[in-house]
Amino acid sequence: MASEVLMSGCRKTIYDAAILTVEADTSGFTGGDGGFSVVRFKEEAGGGFTFSASPDGKEVQLRTVGDGELRCLIEGLKFAVQSLEACIHIEANRVGKADE
Repeated sequence: MASEVLMSGCRKTIYDAAILTVEADTSGFTGGDGGFSVVRFKEEAGGGFTFSASPDGKEVQLRTVGDGELRCLIEGLKFAVQSLEACIHIEANRVGKADE
């Protein structure tokens, strides 16, 4: 399993019966609506994932078919959470807010 730290955020490719790439990035807490956070999933191989959004964009569904795909999704979600938390911590240290 490969992990890569990007300029702003992280990317990991998870290999099982399927191959799933997960990217996570955030500006961290910015004191209002000015920040951003992104989690992106890309199925590289396997065919057992379905990603969809409702027409109004207020609902997202991630669906798997198969045990390997489920393992990839679980590991990918964990990675996304850890990456977002790490980005917040790094940004807080950079601006001297690590204790908040």
